[in-house]
Amino acid sequence: MKRLRVSELVPGMVTAEDVFNYNGQMVLPCGMTLTDKAITRLEFYSILSVKVEDIVNEDGISYESATLSQRIQASAEFKAFTKDYDDGLKNFKDSINRLVTENEPIPVDEMLDNALHILSQASTKYNTLDMLHNMRQYDDMTFAHSMNVALICNVFSKWLKWSPEDQRLLTMCGLLHDIGKVKIPDAIIKKPDRLTDEEYKLVKTHAVEGYHILKAQNLDPHVINSALMHHEKCDGTGYPLGLASERIDRFAKAVAVVDVYD
Repeated sequence: MKRLRVSELVPGMVTAEDVFNYNGQMVLPCGMTLTDKAITRLEFYSILSVKVEDIVNEDGISYESATLSQRIQASAEFKAFTKDYDDGLKNFKDSINRLVTENEPIPVDEMLDNALHILSQASTKYNTLDMLHNMRQYDDMTFAHSMNVALICNVFSKWLKWSPEDQRLLTMCGLLHDIGKVKIPDAIIKKPDRLTDEEYKLVKTHAVEGYHILKAQNLDPHVINSALMHHEKCDGTGYPLGLASERIDRFAKAVAVVDVYD
């Protein structure tokens, strides 16, 4: 048991005492598992500190001494998220490889369902960004990056208060924005050193390559435009077309922000 400042509390800790405000009214009961909402309630009532239980999870990590990252990585939610992420990533990669090698149509609904299932594992005390910040690095970063962009695009679209239909569409835009990279040699995509000027020019062709791949599919124009335009900039200095401001698809603009963030 330890007394912590309210600023040190994190979701998952358990109160070790009844917490009262200055008027003697109970704010939180003893034995309550803290949530973001409960911690905000403590701040609202100007509670300075609270005693919490020294919880040790199945991996032997104490919630009092562990960092937030350790708490997330040790949580059942994170383990479920990681499993679903790994499964979803494999399915996504298999679908793209079948598209490229066998010209199979893109299973849009299946891809979206995979991504949305992963997101459902981040709807508890830790959010999608918490989970992704603590993921291990993947060997094939092209596919992992595309999955990350899709998941963060979904979060972004909710912040923007887009309609549910547009939220799903932006998630799909994120999944397929870098599909043109399958046309770039692995030796260049995975090169650990700085690219030469010629190699960089070749990498930049992935936007047009992605456009051509997706144009042959029966997909929403916003998905196709996001592959083509996610490196355009509003001041016209982007590539491949040097488009400016209103000429850039709004879905591609959203993908561009998330792409850089990831």
